Amino acid sequence: PCVNILDVSSANGLNSVEIRATDKAGNISDISQIKWTLDTSVPTVQWVKTPEAITQSLNAVFEFTGKSNAEIITSFKCSLNSGPAVDCQSPFSTTFTASGKNNLSVIGYNKAGTASSPIVYSWIIDIDKPVVKIVAAPAVISTTAKSSFSFNVSPVLSGIKQLDCKIDL
Repeated sequence: PCVNILDVSSANGLNSVEIRATDKAGNISDISQIKWTLDTSVPTVQWVKTPEAITQSLNAVFEFTGKSNAEIITSFKCSLNSGPAVDCQSPFSTTFTASGKNNLSVIGYNKAGTASSPIVYSWIIDIDKPVVKIVAAPAVISTTAKSSFSFNVSPVLSGIKQLDCKIDL
């Protein structure tokens, strides 16, 4: 027997309650039933495809996937460069107009609305060619056989991979 307020402890997964009443005359009601799913799992999200860490491409394409209790999740929010989180799907693509450091954060949500921990990918777009400037050199006409040079290289957003010097003697 039960009373008209029923407190139950649910288990993870599908749960149900059936209630039937019998009056004093012995008449039995139809069964009233409710089913619900308890999902206390925390979803996980992972990258499938990302741009290269340092690239010249102004186009970025990302692929990601998420699971919760071995079930694929399909609800995601993306935040580009710490901006507001917006609904998104995989693949996610975006286009830039200039060089810069960038990041994309993705959070997945299971059917119960539980959020995953964010995954974050950071990359650099560098479309600016380096500029070399000689800042110290010997005089155009010199009396010494030993010559010394110094130079600066800018910009260095992505870093310098190598310097090539050619000396004609």
